Amino acid sequence: MTDHPDPDGQDPSSPAEEFERLLERAPEFTDKYPYCEFTAAKYPYYDLGVDLAERGDLEGAEAAFRLGEEYGDEDGALAVGLVLEERGDLEGAEAAYRRGDERGEYYSTYNLGVLLEQRGDLEGAEAAYRRAEERGDEDAPYNLGRLLERRGDLEGAEAAYRRGDEAQDGESAVSLGRLLERRGDLEGAEAAYERARTRPKWPRPP
Repeated sequence: MTDHPDPDGQDPSSPAEEFERLLERAPEFTDKYPYCEFTAAKYPYYDLGVDLAERGDLEGAEAAFRLGEEYGDEDGALAVGLVLEERGDLEGAEAAYRRGDERGEYYSTYNLGVLLEQRGDLEGAEAAYRRAEERGDEDAPYNLGRLLERRGDLEGAEAAYRRGDEAQDGESAVSLGRLLERRGDLEGAEAAYERARTRPKWPRPP
């Protein structure tokens, strides 16, 4: 974490000054977060960004999240990417997710994969999903399997779905069941569908 300048300092570009300016856009924030006594070195940029986003102030939220990223918030790049996506800036969102990916932040890596897949970069998306899975993202195996199935790699897709199924992901279990059913393994397919039925988070399988 980068040390912040003294909140009472005279530097107009200090994070304290920037934070104070952003607070003007969320006048009730300090009522919700009374710990915001600007005497410590750490400022709740992320919380302020969320508050601003909930108010519909995406520009202010982006500014708060960028400050957080600049001063060491581990979720800063992800938050910047999400708000840029919301604002329709996919190029900026991709750049933010890439920064998070470079830091090993798996949610950013996963979201990077989604963006790359949406614009047709299937190789880049596959690599991103694999990195996200290696880093612990539980949704990545399903997306990887779906992508591999789309590319005709049914063996790789099945393996990915099995990993997602083992991680208790219902969508992976359903997709595994469909693959097994297609190749005639009805017993395996029914077992996969039955596992999916125990995971009510996802739509019911066939």
